[in-house]
Parts: sequence; structure tokens; C-alpha cells
Amino acid sequence: MLSFQKLKTKSMNLFKYTDENSLKIIVLPLNIAIFLFIFLNCASGSVKDSPENNICLRGDCMNGFGIQEFYKANKVIARYEGNFKNSKYEGDGFFLFENGDRYKGSFKDDMISGKGEYSYFESGDNYKGEFKDDLMDGKGVYTTKKGNRYEGMFRKGKLFGEGKLIRKDGEVFIGNFKDDLPYGKAVIKNRSGKIIFDGEFIEK
Repeated sequence: MLSFQKLKTKSMNLFKYTDENSLKIIVLPLNIAIFLFIFLNCASGSVKDSPENNICLRGDCMNGFGIQEFYKANKVIARYEGNFKNSKYEGDGFFLFENGDRYKGSFKDDMISGKGEYSYFESGDNYKGEFKDDLMDGKGVYTTKKGNRYEGMFRKGKLFGEGKLIRKDGEVFIGNFKDDLPYGKAVIKNRSGKIIFDGEFIEK
């Protein structure tokens, strides 16, 4: 029986400024706002409570293309359309989650893995890129509803490695990240391309 994993991706609240953080700034001019990110622990769709709550609406939900719906209190709460292998999601597919989130892309062994696009209903944010085991993992682009954008690497659902943050006002942060936070050397440019910060982030 299928037991789809709870998706562990998070809706991000990018580009918030804060004075309380776990970083120490080296050579930081006092008039510069520092990019820090607070990740909201927004649960993405848990598609069913138990295997008994789903039916194969049409097609082949064993080995082939099928449409599967999930029910709670006799109401449809989620829907999968895509390929199956040995009764598991495998290959290309589309999933509509109970909370309104949507995913279109690759699945492997009942999990979101490979390239795809995930849209958050509540926040309006969007992620397009690589996944592994239900997490953002690899290269991707995360765009907020307000127009801020992160382009770069993820590891196990967190910003990790080289990346670039682009505010909708044109200000750009270029550097490395570790566990969602800036780490190591970084540069911040204003909308005209002038460097307003050239320094280093280290852990306390």
C-alpha cells in the first residue's frame, strides 16, 4: 500500500533583516543592511492519514499512468496524476496537496526526487529546481510572491553552497551559504552595481 512521505520543503521568508542572529560580521560598515533569512516551518502537504483513504480513480495505479485521489470525511483532499511503478509514484507526475500546494515534476520510489516545480498556495512562493527525497536538493530558484529571488544551491532543504539573492529593488547578495545562513566571503551590490559590502560571515 502506498504511504506517501510528508513533504519536508519549507516556504521561505527571504530577505528579512534582523539584529539577532547566529553570525558575526567581519569588516561590516554600520550603514549596511545584512541579508538574513527566517525559514517558516510551514508544513507542506501530508497527503493522507492512512492507506485506506485513497482510490485509483482511473488508469493503472500499479504499473503505468493513473489518477489517484485521497479522501477525508468523504471529501477529496488531494490528487495525484502521473506514473506508477510497483504501486509507487515513479517518473513524471502532478500532485495537488490538501493545503492547496502543487507539485509538478519527477518522483522516485514514492518521493519527490529529480527536477520539478513546487508552488506554495498560502504564501504564493515558488521553487523550481532539483529535489531529493522530498527536499529541495541541488540547484534551484526560489521566488517569493513579493518578487525577491534566490538562485543557487540547496542541500537537504537548506541553502548550502554558492548562491545569489536578488531583491526586487535590485540589490544583490553574492556568496556562500551554510544551513540557511550566509557563510564565508560575500559581496553585496546595490541596484546600480556598486559594491556596498565586501566582507566575510563567520559563525560565532
